[in-house]
Parts: sequence; structure tokens; C-alpha cells
Amino acid sequence: MGMFRSRSDSPQAIATTEPDGSAWPLVGTPTREHSSPTIDTIISSSSDRRERVLLLFIIAVWYFVGVGAIVTTKILLTDWHVPPLLLTVQQLTCASTLLRLILTMNGSLVPFPFAEKSFNTIWQEYADFWLAGMFNSLDFLSSNIGFSHAAASYVETIKSTDPLFTTAVALAWKIDYVTSLEAVALTFLMGGIVLSTWGNQVLESSLPTQSQLFRGSLIVTIANLCFAFRCMFQKRYRASSVALQIDDANLLCRFQQLGAAVLSVPALIGYAPFIGRLLWTASHIDCLYYIRLSLINSICYVSYNWASTFCLSKLSVLQYSSLGCLRRLFAIAATCLFFGVPMTWIGALGLLTSVLGFFAFTYLRNERRYCAPAEPSPLKQLSSIV
Repeated sequence: MGMFRSRSDSPQAIATTEPDGSAWPLVGTPTREHSSPTIDTIISSSSDRRERVLLLFIIAVWYFVGVGAIVTTKILLTDWHVPPLLLTVQQLTCASTLLRLILTMNGSLVPFPFAEKSFNTIWQEYADFWLAGMFNSLDFLSSNIGFSHAAASYVETIKSTDPLFTTAVALAWKIDYVTSLEAVALTFLMGGIVLSTWGNQVLESSLPTQSQLFRGSLIVTIANLCFAFRCMFQKRYRASSVALQIDDANLLCRFQQLGAAVLSVPALIGYAPFIGRLLWTASHIDCLYYIRLSLINSICYVSYNWASTFCLSKLSVLQYSSLGCLRRLFAIAATCLFFGVPMTWIGALGLLTSVLGFFAFTYLRNERRYCAPAEPSPLKQLSSIV
């Protein structure tokens, strides 16, 4: 619990609060001496404790439902031979419908943030919203294509390198920088991923060629780039004043609706014969089983994305992607056990190296944020978004 210490616990940390109001653990926070706690102090401490517990719970949900989403997605792609684009549209449609139903029942559904506005105003004020939603959809489409080509553990292994792509995007847009020690930690992270990929059986037996291995790696790399851009545009949108009118759940629902609307046109045009053949030839039992599996997949998908959006809103992009890296290492081990993919000692050593690189990177990033000046420059304030 102590690792998620609020920045309000120390006077030096007050000035390092991020623009979106998020807080992240600080290493070595000095203890503040005070004579006797006041009522406000007790209430604030209790509130901070509840926030830390909630964040830990959401992270745990993020980890476990992520495995459920991966397993059900892999079954739909391989056992049912659903095309990746069609499955992506199905996931986005079912998940957004389910989430919209929950929000409506709770009375918390809000309209689109740019309702009743001109096109020019929508693009000028909500460009980050549109771009984040599109890159979110392309991320999951690329991931589904990767799952259809390779083992789930292999896809998650390659996707564990997303901190490198997130860092590269942040550096390219000059909204962050990396110290030499952080670069070393990222190198260990990347080296562990390469070692794990080389040491484990990564492809299905039906796809053994090097060209297919390269194609699968390229597809997952594109997914990582989409993830990095989605993170950057979502954090930029959250840092703007127009984002105050929509919460995390509604933001996720609108992202999914946007992706489903854009991708449904090519999916329905390209796979209309497949849909008709499936509806005509499938038995009632198969249809019920498919609906049940799709419903489980949608529930896991909604829970995973809501937890992901919640964590991204509370944490910085690089810290979020580091936690995502650790989540994928957990998913690699879980999917290897579920699908019976063997893990060699070299692969296990690679995973351990990646975990060490993740912890080193997070520690160094927390140290740098803690030692930031009390009045950061505009460039520093912008870099804290990432």
C-alpha cells in the first residue's frame, strides 16, 4: 500500500502534482513532522488511503480481466475463425452497448462532448478526442490481427515493448526526455523481451516460417505505435478544459462508439458473405455458445478498457505503460499455462530481466519527478503530462 503514497504527504511534492490532478508514488518521501493531527488532516489521510486502495483494486481488475479478454479473443479467432476486423467491430459494438446500458441505468450517461457544435469547432477543440479514439480502435484491430497470426504469449511478449514506443513518441513530440539511467533501464526491458521471444516457442505449429514471424512482429509493432499515440492524445485531451464535462466511463464509451462506427463500414462490406454463411449454417447450439463466449469477451473487454482508461487518467503515460508492461508479463505467464505453450528457462530469464528493467525505470522516473524544481518551467509542466 505504501508504494502508492500521495504527493500531498510531503511539502516538496506539492509542486510536482501533474496537470490532470494525478499522483504517483514517490520514493524516499521525507516524513513531515507535526505536533498533532487536525480533523482536516485525518480526513485527508483517510481519503488518500481510500484512493490508494481503489487504485490497487482497479489495477488488479485490469490484470485479471485482461487475461480473460485475451483468452476469449484467441478462441474466437482460432476456433471460430472470425476475421480480426469483424471481431474488432463486434467487440467495440458489444462493449459500447453494454457500457452505455450501465451508464443509462446509473443515470450518468452524458451526450457527446461536441454535441450541437459546428464542424470547425469540433475539429479545433476536440481533435485530440478524435485522434485518441481512432488510435484506440486501430490498436485493438492490430492486436487482433496479431492474435490471429501467432500465439497469445508471443503477441503479449512483443506488446510488452510499448514503453519504448511511448517514450519514442514523447521524445519525438518534445514533451518529455529520458536520462541516461532511464535509457539503461529501458534497454534491460527491451533485452528481456528479445530474450524471452527467442527462448520460447512463439508461433502456432501451422505458422512456422520466418516471413510469418516477421509479419506478426510488424503487426504487433504497429499496435504498439497506435497505443503510444492513443496515450499521448488522450492525456492531451484530458489536460484541456473541454474534457471536464466527460468522465472516464463516458470517455471510454464514446471511444468505442467512434471506432465501431468507422470500422463497421469496411467490415460489413468485406465480410458480408461470411456473416450470411455463419448465420445460415450454424446450429442453434453453436449460436448460443458463440453468443455466450462473445458476451464474456465483451464483459472482459469493457472491464479491461475501463480499468485501463481509469489508470491512464490517474497516472502519467510512461508510468501507465510501465504498469502495462508488467501486466503483459503476467498475461504471458497466464496464457502459456492456459494454452499449454512451453516456457524455457531462457524465456523465463528474459521475463525476469524485463521485470527488473520495469522496476528500475519506474524507480528512476519517480526519483526524477520528486527532485523536480518547485516552480517548473512551461516545458517541464508539459512534460509532466507524459
